[in-house]
Amino acid sequence: MTNNTALVTEKTNTIIKLENVSKVFSNKQEENRVLQNISFDICEGDFIAIVGPSGSGKSTLLNILVGFDTPTFGEVTLHNKKISDLKSKQLTNWRKENLGFVFQSHNLIPVLSVYQNVELPLLLNNVPKSERFTTVLNTLEVVGLKEKFFNRPAQLSGGEEQRVAIARAMVHNPSIIIMDEPTGSLDRKNANHILNTLKIINQKYNTTIVMVTHDVKATEYAKSVIDLDKGSC
Repeated sequence: MTNNTALVTEKTNTIIKLENVSKVFSNKQEENRVLQNISFDICEGDFIAIVGPSGSGKSTLLNILVGFDTPTFGEVTLHNKKISDLKSKQLTNWRKENLGFVFQSHNLIPVLSVYQNVELPLLLNNVPKSERFTTVLNTLEVVGLKEKFFNRPAQLSGGEEQRVAIARAMVHNPSIIIMDEPTGSLDRKNANHILNTLKIINQKYNTTIVMVTHDVKATEYAKSVIDLDKGSC
């Protein structure tokens, strides 16, 4: 981790900290304050649901959390290191090693098998081939899709595709899984299956989960809920 040494600090269970974060978009005509004075910590083992009406800044908040966007005011720290002090390469390396992403649209590669889709983060992290096979198989077992090893995405149901996306997000053992509307396109049965899977991952592996959702049922699985109302909480 030679390019990321600035992030190696004393042990703490706080992974990401937001302090008075605000985001303002402006043009010549008007100013739009999307987020206002947001402060909270994301710690090891947290399961956080971020909720709020459309336009309340949920997606903007996610982007700021992981360094895809910067706050207009306030500060974000990663393991006690200010994100504004990090070089682009350091931030990229931190995301690659510590984050897994799951989106509503799955973003699976159609021409690859379930195994190959889940294997991708291990390839990007230069994990040896001998380790990749066992790791992928064990991860697929966690999400209940070991028997779908050779299938292509087109051969899966929507719920199964989302479970593959979750497996891909967790296969490299990230500190945090970031999820944007993971149950948004699913029926209640498949949504509950996904939520139960996330609960198991959170409890068994102590993986931190941060989830944006419109699904009221999903908030019942979270340990804490951040409710954005007009961009504030």
